[in-house]
Amino acid sequence: MAYTVKELAKLSGVSVRTLHYYDEIGLLKPAYYAENGYRAYEEKQLLIMQQILFFRELGMELKKIKKILKNGDFDKISALVSHKMVLLNQIKKNQQLIQTIDHTIKHIKGERRMDEKEMYRGFSLEKQQEHQKLLKERYGIEIDHHIDASYKKVENWDSEKWNEVSEEFDSLLQELVELAKKGLEPSSKEAQKCVEKHYNWLSHFWSPGKEAYIGHSNLILETDLSKTYNQMNPGLASWFADAMAIYAWEHLS
Repeated sequence: MAYTVKELAKLSGVSVRTLHYYDEIGLLKPAYYAENGYRAYEEKQLLIMQQILFFRELGMELKKIKKILKNGDFDKISALVSHKMVLLNQIKKNQQLIQTIDHTIKHIKGERRMDEKEMYRGFSLEKQQEHQKLLKERYGIEIDHHIDASYKKVENWDSEKWNEVSEEFDSLLQELVELAKKGLEPSSKEAQKCVEKHYNWLSHFWSPGKEAYIGHSNLILETDLSKTYNQMNPGLASWFADAMAIYAWEHLS
């Protein structure tokens, strides 16, 4: 059975534009092109798409995924087993974080006492350092200035201000999910209006230029942030990153 690009987009949760891009860079070629020029995908391509999504969930960049998939020694079953082990480790980590949340709630209620080390159990220092490194590599030494400026902006915020900004972001995320579920393209008027809201929300902390905002969109794909977005809706990370990049090229300098 053959699937059109729209059907594969709906099945996989990625945008049609993304599938076109995967074709252009040779990451996922269709099984064949119909006489009308439309792309057609079969089971082999569906399985490759699944592998791409697995690797993206692990925060791997497209160039590396392409290199792995094009390797003649690539073993789908071994890859799936490896994916399973990573997911099991992630489940264990999430269980630790859930336990930390439960203990913190009891601590706040006065039902138990937490020591300082227990408060941060399950959090990954390596992840924080990885994000910091990627930011510095992406933007250069000036990112330190942005980070310091951001800290100064929020250092006097009270709980009411934090809640206000948090609720604004939650509302924004919900809007993103709804737009993606409707199957709207990242370039659509509705999607771009939502991205504009995101850019304005970022101004609470800093106001990135074109390259910095595109870099921010890439961080969503290249780090564990992609998991956060994709858990809300499959393929949301890629959809949102595409929309951000389009907004940056059209509106930022």
